Amino acid sequence: MRAVATVGVGYDNIDVEACTRRRILVTNTPGVVTESTADLAFALLMAVARRVVENDRYIREGHWTRWQFGMQWGAGIHGKTIGFYGFGRIGQAVARPRRRILHAHSL
Repeated sequence: MRAVATVGVGYDNIDVEACTRRRILVTNTPGVVTESTADLAFALLMAVARRVVENDRYIREGHWTRWQFGMQWGAGIHGKTIGFYGFGRIGQAVARPRRRILHAHSL
């Protein structure tokens, strides 16, 4: 074996010490999943704010019978302040608003 590689930042699942003793190269790919992870974090934020899971369950269980004004709306995030616990690569990527807009011409 000449190398052990992992996709992502973490390498805590690799015995680096053993690889070093055997002169096996260990590599990771920091940054390669930053944007995808930020996309997922933003999607989860939107799902919670808009109560997506709760509303999905409500409909699937047959509780929804007709549209009612204000029913199950959730909260918008436009103009809101979002706090970050840690502000590393992923937190900074989530905070970049330019990434969060899908333009119709890019479809």
